[in-house]
Amino acid sequence: MTVELQVTSNYSFLRGGSHPEELFAQAAAQGLKALAITDRSTLAGIPSAHRAAAETGVRLIPGCRLGLTDGTALLVLTLPP
Repeated sequence: MTVELQVTSNYSFLRGGSHPEELFAQAAAQGLKALAITDRSTLAGIPSAHRAAAETGVRLIPGCRLGLTDGTALLVLTLPP
């Protein structure tokens, strides 16, 4: 099964350029089974991604990339049961 576990959408200011709808449409066209939306320090794109996932049949893995005070980043993914 092919999945992408770190995708930044346009909800990451000045980092990502594509809307979740575009990302999921492209994932479906490439045959991906799942896509993790991991914007920087926000979950703002998850509602749009959830709708896009339902429309395309590509599974959404919600997450975000947290910038820590020591300059490192932590990727956090949520896997529903």
